[in-house]
Parts: sequence; C-alpha cells; structure tokens
Amino acid sequence: MWKEFVNVFNCLPLAAIVANKIFCVHGGLSPSLGTMDDIRALRRPTDVPDFGLLNDLLWSDPSDTALDWEDNERGVSYCFGRSIIQKFLNKHDFDLVCRAHMVVEDGYEFFNERTLVTVFSAPNYCGEFDNFGAVMSVSEELLCSFELLKPIDQATALAQMRSLAATNGGWRVNKQRLSMPESNSLYGISQNSALNI
Repeated sequence: MWKEFVNVFNCLPLAAIVANKIFCVHGGLSPSLGTMDDIRALRRPTDVPDFGLLNDLLWSDPSDTALDWEDNERGVSYCFGRSIIQKFLNKHDFDLVCRAHMVVEDGYEFFNERTLVTVFSAPNYCGEFDNFGAVMSVSEELLCSFELLKPIDQATALAQMRSLAATNGGWRVNKQRLSMPESNSLYGISQNSALNI
C-alpha cells in the first residue's frame, strides 16, 4: 500500500498558480527555474533526482541568512534568500509564494514581508513537535485566511504514538507507525484573521 501512495505522489502536480498571483509549491524556488514552462516540461510520473529543478521545487528552503543561493543544511537542494524571492515575484508578476516542507510552530509563518508563507498542515508532527497545523484558503478577492489545527498535549501525542506502534493498524512514517484518527475530534479548529495580498 505504501508504494501505491508513493506512486500517486509521483503523479501529482509539482506546482500550482492561484489567480495568476500565488505560486504554490512544496519546497521552494530553484536556480534552474527560468519560466513556468520549465515546470510544465517536467515529465510525470518520475522519481525525484538528487539535484535539479524537480528536486529544488520539492526540497529548497527560504533562509534569513542567505544572500542569494546557498547549500541547504538538510543536505539536499538549496536555501534561497530574500532577494531571490523578490526577483522571482517581480519576474513572474506574482504576489506570494506559498510553500510547506518545514515545521512552523503556529501552523503558518510569513517570511520576507509577507511575500512568502510556509503552511504546515500536520499538528504534533511525528509526535515530536508541539506545533499547530494550518490550512490556507484564498477567496476570489485573494483574501488569504488560515484554519488552525490545534495540537494535542505532548503526553497524549506520545501515548497515541506508542499505542499505534503496538498495533497492526496504521502505516510507517519515519520509522514510526501512524494512523489517521477515526475523526478529527483530536484537533480543535479555529479561524485566524484573514489578510489581503
């Protein structure tokens, strides 16, 4: 079953553009990205190569310290600085880069004067973090709002992880056995303030 999920991910789109203004991607930007046609030209399904455009779209990260492009401490892809984000937005006439790929405490976090947002949807990531999860919605007027998924307390999260590891249910992620909760009652949902981009 795990292989089937991986096969599905290998077929999913690598990026999306919302209302010609918001560029959405899992990881981030790439020095190999010249035009959006470069992304359209990537053949799917495919495995993720060790370097290049596909790898960067999935695994690159923004950085407060990078002036341009620099090696990523994760050991894969690059980190990109504020000037790279601004050049990218200006070149493609976008207002916002929306990405995921890194745990953020409040479920979402803005960077570079709200020109990039990281949205991380998994609360209590892998039972090791006390982070909120978030889902971003965009209205027709490009008003972005966030629904927050509250984390459960750390003791409860660890107890759930131990319980799931001892059962036959669930699937393996990062060597831990996980399963979907029977309902979303574990996570309270609250609405945060919306912002117009």
